[in-house]
Amino acid sequence: MGVYSHMNQLYRENMRKIRTSRYNKKRGLKKPVPSDYVTASGKVEIPEISFQEKMVLKRRVEKRQAHQKKMTIIGITVAMIAVVPIAFFLINEITAGQNAPNNVKPSAELLMEQDYQTFIGYGDEFLNKGQWYNAAFEYRRAVNLGIDDKRADFRLTFALIRLCENEEEGCSEAQSRLNQLTSRFPLDPNVEELRLRWEGISK
Repeated sequence: MGVYSHMNQLYRENMRKIRTSRYNKKRGLKKPVPSDYVTASGKVEIPEISFQEKMVLKRRVEKRQAHQKKMTIIGITVAMIAVVPIAFFLINEITAGQNAPNNVKPSAELLMEQDYQTFIGYGDEFLNKGQWYNAAFEYRRAVNLGIDDKRADFRLTFALIRLCENEEEGCSEAQSRLNQLTSRFPLDPNVEELRLRWEGISK
């Protein structure tokens, strides 16, 4: 029997004895309390808990601890599920921001390169058709963009040499651009080939 159950039992017994006592009608006084009236004075003796009660309490404590542990694990799991995607997103954003200056070019520069490739393509088409003037015109447009690429310079010089050779036009410009290429790229075999072709024309 538990401590509180023992105290409640004492209380009920004392109340029952008080109700069964008689009053002195003449004096209006209550008769003395019977000698068997139990009082709880001093230290209350707590009865020892039985083995069955200990096992019940132990199971309750273990059940409560298991429930708390389960809820803790669920909370940590939910937090990890929410944190991992956020961390992954932040890492990607930081990495993209660090690589942006190297990989992403300004829109104006990108458009200029696209125009450069377009003019080179048009010039190659005219060059393959033997239309030297039109080819030189497109290559000149590419050169005027100022892109750090020598393809347009070499092809423009070649188109001008062919124009001078076949139509006797653009000869002075061809010679001027050949001299510029010779000073810029003195050891380039393409320059040597252009120079030999020009010497064959000038003779």
